[in-house]
Amino acid sequence: VERADGSTAYDTDYEYIDKYICGSHESIGFRLNDDSMETEYHKGDIIIARKVKYMDNNADYLVDTSSQSEWFPELRLVRVYQKGNKVLIAPLNNDNEKGYIPERLNQMEYSKKYHNIYAVTRLIRNYK
Repeated sequence: VERADGSTAYDTDYEYIDKYICGSHESIGFRLNDDSMETEYHKGDIIIARKVKYMDNNADYLVDTSSQSEWFPELRLVRVYQKGNKVLIAPLNNDNEKGYIPERLNQMEYSKKYHNIYAVTRLIRNYK
């Protein structure tokens, strides 16, 4: 978002969590700034996720779609379904303005495409 003074403000806050969670040096937390993830996640929800190597559960994950040269990661919230030796990765964003479609990948394919994968471990709702 461009501010009146010409500087840029980003809608998403991103920070590493450094205490209180087991393995927190590889965890992230963020607050959703809109309702595009309804009905599962609501505006204002705080999502905590832990870095993992494999998408081996039917669950929600964050996948890093940015290139490794980018300083600020672009994370997508997805739902994963096990389908034989592959997983079906489906976007949770109802608006889906970038046109992401579900994809079926094996472990080698998704590890190459997404260099950081985080499993959603905690949801904090109605935090004041």
